[in-house]
Amino acid sequence: MTDIDSLAHIAPRDKAEILAQALPYIRKFHGKTLVIKYGGNAMTDPALQADFAEDVVLLKLVGMNPVVVHGGGPQIETALNRLGKKGEFIQGMRVTDAETMEVVEWVLAGEVQQDIVGLINQAGGKAVGLTGRDGGMIRAKKLKMVDNNDPPQRIRRGPSGRHRVDRPQRGEGLARRRLHSRHQPHWLWRKQRELQHQCRCGGRQIGQCAAR
Repeated sequence: MTDIDSLAHIAPRDKAEILAQALPYIRKFHGKTLVIKYGGNAMTDPALQADFAEDVVLLKLVGMNPVVVHGGGPQIETALNRLGKKGEFIQGMRVTDAETMEVVEWVLAGEVQQDIVGLINQAGGKAVGLTGRDGGMIRAKKLKMVDNNDPPQRIRRGPSGRHRVDRPQRGEGLARRRLHSRHQPHWLWRKQRELQHQCRCGGRQIGQCAAR
């Protein structure tokens, strides 16, 4: 069924009313950058995934610049379990060591992000994936926790941090170049190769292992 067929049940008067209600918002946000947090059920339900991708494409078509920020906690946990690695928690907060961070980077940038890019492109858009690491676009400061048993002391949580500064102009330039080249970042390709050797299912990609 095409998009036009799916709208056939809506009366012309109702279509006009929907458009009339949307026009003020289209005018207000035309040319603006909209940051969209994508997560929860919308990441796991195929129908919601398709609806989300179509909405993102529609926003671009009416003159807005959508930027999608996504999560991926369940996918990370599945990948860590496949590697036989258990999470460590101190005072209820996850401690992320260097090995776990490698898995996090691969799952978010190499699996979840690429799935989202594929959904948007399949819906008619032209999406590319970026991470805060690309071009030093986002910088963070290491985060320490107060030790409940010894308040003057601080507990390190590994390479976890608090956002300190971002450089959105770098992201725009990177996105334009990535859109034309379509090449995967070298650091991500290298990390994928390293994790292939660690995965317990015959060297398959982490994403493929987690899906089995």
